[in-house]
Amino acid sequence: MKVRVIILVLLALTILSAGQVSAVGKVSGYLFGDYAYIAKSNDVDFDGKSGFVVRRIYLTFDDKIDDNFSARFRMELSQKDFSNSASKMTPVAKDAYLKWKFNNKTLYIGLSGTPTWGAVEKFWGYRWLEKTPLDLHKYGSSRDIGLALKGSFDKDKKVNYHIMVAHGASNSSESDKGKKVYGSLLFKPSKKSIFEIYADFEDSEGDKSNSSNYVLQGFAGFKGDFGRVGFQAAYHSKETSADTNITQNILSGFLVAKLNKTSNAVFRIDYLTKPNPSAAKIAYIPMVNSTENLLFAILGVEFVPTKNVHFQPNLEFVVYGDDIFGGEKPDNEIIPRVSVFYKF
Repeated sequence: MKVRVIILVLLALTILSAGQVSAVGKVSGYLFGDYAYIAKSNDVDFDGKSGFVVRRIYLTFDDKIDDNFSARFRMELSQKDFSNSASKMTPVAKDAYLKWKFNNKTLYIGLSGTPTWGAVEKFWGYRWLEKTPLDLHKYGSSRDIGLALKGSFDKDKKVNYHIMVAHGASNSSESDKGKKVYGSLLFKPSKKSIFEIYADFEDSEGDKSNSSNYVLQGFAGFKGDFGRVGFQAAYHSKETSADTNITQNILSGFLVAKLNKTSNAVFRIDYLTKPNPSAAKIAYIPMVNSTENLLFAILGVEFVPTKNVHFQPNLEFVVYGDDIFGGEKPDNEIIPRVSVFYKF
């Protein structure tokens, strides 16, 4: 019943957005999903299945309180993948923060976006097609609850920072004594290039399986008349409560090539040198978690028939390396899809 009430309230806000709600704030949102066919998968629950999936619906309410203060509340609804358990869409709070602008700085209080892949995702520009590498392979979270500060070191905003101190449990409640610290330095030497250096560290003081956890990342992006291209490298280390250490590496690159005014070609490849313990938990394309030298790739062509509407036939596939336990090399994952994105 509570879920139905929440959904009805959000729908009411959307309907009223052109009327009295617009006097105090703004309602916006977007949705995306696919028709997908699991042509080949190592997961028997996925292999051979097909169907329509609404992966995300976002409804956002922004309220400008005055020249210095504003607030945002965003609700996310998501649908499960092709597993055997059918269920309704699940709503969760995605953003819930107070924003305070002062002295060319911005302070976020509450549930807000982390710097882990915010800049990379914006430059990639295709979250609705696929998550960025650190997001997809579960190196962190897009949201956390705490304090975040954004600003620039210069008047031209060529050197920017985003730092955050939070509890490290995304949009879940606090569950340990430790905290997580995030930091990003973003360089914009020109309108056609960006460079980012990022790091985070979490110490849960032995209250959960990962007693310490950190990520290091570098990203470079370039754009021009041809489109845009990006390169990324990341290192992830987990020290568990059992005094074992798990390390992971990602190398990734993408190309978005302009075909004409209303279409683009997209190519991306992620290379993981070591097994990803969280690979089997990846939604919509669960991967084998015990192989080295994994290659994930995506190919697609985007069509934009009108403003804020995107169609993109695409193909996702995974090529596995050797199993670290000496098992048989897994078959490739192959998933052709037609993805749709709409913004309002």
